[in-house]
Amino acid sequence: MFLNYTPDRFKQIVWNDTAKDPYSKESIARRLLVNFDYMPFMGDGYKIVERITGYTLEQQIKLTKKNEKAINSVMRCIKQAELSSKILHKSGSFEQRELQDNIEHIMQEVLGLTNEQYNLLREGR
Repeated sequence: MFLNYTPDRFKQIVWNDTAKDPYSKESIARRLLVNFDYMPFMGDGYKIVERITGYTLEQQIKLTKKNEKAINSVMRCIKQAELSSKILHKSGSFEQRELQDNIEHIMQEVLGLTNEQYNLLREGR
């Protein structure tokens, strides 16, 4: 048995991105790929994905790019929320500071991430 080293925050982003059709061949392949991307000893992971889904290596590369695009999109949202939060805090009114304190919690819910996952992404880990 091997340990899965895929960060839960990255898996959650891909799971959220594929939630509309979780049992489709593409969703299953993307979910498998996000796991194999973080297992250095799984160099043959593409063969497993191909056997399970029928996707070729070339197709899997495209699906991995979809995963990366989803993860990068969430990262941009988190950075924008952080910038907006700082701007609100600097502007100084009580209401704006109150909103600033709630932005992170709102974004966690919107993105479907736990507090820990959100904070790790915000910190760039």
